[in-house]
Amino acid sequence: MVYTTNKQRLIKKLHDSSGKFVAVITGGGLSAMVDILSVPGASKTVLEVTVPYSKSSLFAYIKENYESHVSKEEAILLANIAYKRSKTYEQGNNVETIGISCTAAIATIPLRKGSDRAYIAWTNGEKVYCASIYFSNEFRSRFKQDDIISGVILNFLSGAFNLDITLNLDLQEN
Repeated sequence: MVYTTNKQRLIKKLHDSSGKFVAVITGGGLSAMVDILSVPGASKTVLEVTVPYSKSSLFAYIKENYESHVSKEEAILLANIAYKRSKTYEQGNNVETIGISCTAAIATIPLRKGSDRAYIAWTNGEKVYCASIYFSNEFRSRFKQDDIISGVILNFLSGAFNLDITLNLDLQEN
């Protein structure tokens, strides 16, 4: 479990930084955005958060019938779309912006045939970073999976804006 005090410190540093972001979150990781918006100063950091949750909403958002859902490719595509949106909001301003995304398939009912997993990506228009997480279905609830994904999102934002803080996450080798 991510400890609230460390999480709040990271988010406060994020809000005190000069960076701004647009996020696209689908399938898991939304609690990172709730946490960010719950700490005063979010309007200095968050440009937009979009949650295209259903397949039809996601298709409308990415403007194509993308075949590979919950994949590295989809996460990078969504991060690039988010980055382009960030630049339209900060057009002409000399503000560091990024696009960050998460696409996830986490614990659900009935049990998923495939693996519970998530891909998180961010870009600043020059570099793209992407991480993947695979969960063993028997070890973590949906809530705990989302908590870990949200922690990775917060750590990615910390890294993107060169902050000196990261969260310790309850990750296991398997």
